[in-house]
Amino acid sequence: MGTGLPKTLTIRSEEIREALQEPLSSILESVRLTLERCPPELAADLVDRGIVMAGGGACCADRPASGRRTGLPFISPTTR
Repeated sequence: MGTGLPKTLTIRSEEIREALQEPLSSILESVRLTLERCPPELAADLVDRGIVMAGGGACCADRPASGRRTGLPFISPTTR
């Protein structure tokens, strides 16, 4: 039985990547569907400038793989 006290755990990056795989896939699919429906002018801007990712997941996401799935560059604030 647990004590209710906090404890330290070591988590490997592979475990985080695996845990985020399904939510990230859902987000990327939503981006892809939205791009199919957006005006050509907006789509052209996104192709030229990319999509800026923010939040904690932006640091963990596999940006090259995300770009391959959407055809757009993904940029995190740390890479700008």
